Amino acid sequence: MIEVLCATVLTACLHHQTATMITQDQTEPAPALIQKVVEGISLIGGLPPKSGESQTDPRAIAIMSFGRKAAPYLVAKLTDTSLSRVVYAFPYTIGDLALALLVEIYQPQGWPFPDGRIEIPEIYGDYRDYVAFVNSPGSRDRLQKAWQEYVKNH
Repeated sequence: MIEVLCATVLTACLHHQTATMITQDQTEPAPALIQKVVEGISLIGGLPPKSGESQTDPRAIAIMSFGRKAAPYLVAKLTDTSLSRVVYAFPYTIGDLALALLVEIYQPQGWPFPDGRIEIPEIYGDYRDYVAFVNSPGSRDRLQKAWQEYVKNH
């Protein structure tokens, strides 16, 4: 209940802040506001355990409220290996959270690479394949470049 209340309050604050940052000529939130909200990604305390379930964390909800407008800022975070507050089967990095939000926003055909042209090697057959992949040299950079291209074309 308290999480829903926090999400509602945060969303209302963001809409108020967005409204105050929009001029008469603009119809969208200012990029500075979107970037500021995405910078709060490190404060996300949890993500839905299953794909397709609704977000409950107010900061994740706030980022998701911008939809594809948040994508460039999330893509920039893909190489961030700082640990987040989220731990399920493994400790998520900021880059892992950014990827999870991008996938939720775009719902691409492939994962973790959006266009499906590159697949991660299967060693274990579960989440450990992803963890091994993103911890190998240069893989987060490859992931980021693939998402930059995807976002630019979608």
